[in-house]
This record gives sequence, structure tokens and C-alpha cells, in this order.
Amino acid sequence: MGAQHRAEPRAHGTPPPVWVVFFHDGSLRGATCPSSGLPGFDDWGFEVVKASGFLLAHGAHFVYTADDAFNPSADPDFPGMIFPLPGPGMFAEMMKKIMYPHGRNSASCAGKGGNVGQKFMMDKAVEMLRAQGHSGDRSTIMMVGDRFDTDIRGGLSASLRTCLVETGCHNAGCQRYYRADPVDYCATSIAALIPLASRRAPPRTPGPRAERLTWPAASGSSSRRG
Repeated sequence: MGAQHRAEPRAHGTPPPVWVVFFHDGSLRGATCPSSGLPGFDDWGFEVVKASGFLLAHGAHFVYTADDAFNPSADPDFPGMIFPLPGPGMFAEMMKKIMYPHGRNSASCAGKGGNVGQKFMMDKAVEMLRAQGHSGDRSTIMMVGDRFDTDIRGGLSASLRTCLVETGCHNAGCQRYYRADPVDYCATSIAALIPLASRRAPPRTPGPRAERLTWPAASGSSSRRG
């Protein structure tokens, strides 16, 4: 997770705005420190968290990439178990706690499902599809992802169809915890999205939506909001 502090020049006598930006999503080892050229960030630690907290507590604006609380990981020594790696949402919540209550409206999440994510990610993606020749008809565009609170929420914010794949963080049964983010479709994997005519076996016929949300998923199944 990298942190960046930025100040922009303003007219004489007017204090410049200050931004604290968390721009990294994933393992710190996946990024290269600009100062040392080594994996990770040399300055990431308690001191940078403390400095960020000071700035945010005194009016700085906070921008971050995504609300994902964690990223799932596997350990070959523990087959079948999923271990949560800290995600950007976890660190963002830590910063927002410092900002409350006076800076509660000074945080912006530009990723899927974020409070400005529709403008900077979802609508931008639709514009890119139009540039490639797509009509831009949002009823024919589907957001596919593995989280209700980011992927599905992001698709709904832009009036897109949504599909949850159960190979990541959430499964269909988690819908009960995210009732404000109703999904259109659910698939056990990306492979289940292959057109029906190309499948070796037909999918299970979905039942009523309330039942679907509590059923164990079956291979190749798909369901749709009615």
C-alpha cells in the first residue's frame, strides 16, 4: 500500500489543498520503491500512517483505490483454506476513523462501488466500450466480479447487469448480508459463463430468488434476478 501526500499551488494567501492518496492494491512486494528500486516501499510503516493521520485530522482530502477489505490467498500447506490478505479497504477504514466526524465527507474511493467509482471507473469503462464500437446500451453490458460490496455494487451504480462468480471472496449465500446490492446472475466460475450451446451439460434450472441465495452452488449453474 503506497501513500502519497500532494499539495497544489493556489493563489497567494490561500492555503493549498492537501491530498493523502493510497494508490496501491495488493502485496507491497508487487510494487517497486521509487527511491531504492527494491520491492515494496521503504517508507511504509507506522511513521507514514502517523503523518497521514496528522494531515487528515487537519483537513486533508483522502483518496484511495478500492473498498476491498481483503484479498483471498491460498497456502499449499493448508489445502482448501482461504486466508485474507489486507486489502486497501482495511487501511482506508483506519484512515477514515481518524477523519470522523469533521472530515467524514472528505474521503473519495475511485474504485468499483466507491463513492466516486461510477464517475471515474464504471462510466469511463462504458465510454471505452463505445469507442470500440459498442452501442453503450447498459442493459447489454455486464459487470462480473467476486464481491458484492465492490464489483456488484459498482455495476449497479452504473445501471449495468451484474454477475457474481463464486471463485473469489463471496458466494451466492452472502447475498443476505448485502441486500442493498442485489445481483442479477450467479456463476460458480468464469467457465460457467460459456454460452449454453457450448457446454457439455445443461445448467440447473434456477428456483425462486430467495431459494437461490441459500442453495449450495452446483457446477455450471446460473441464476438471474427475476
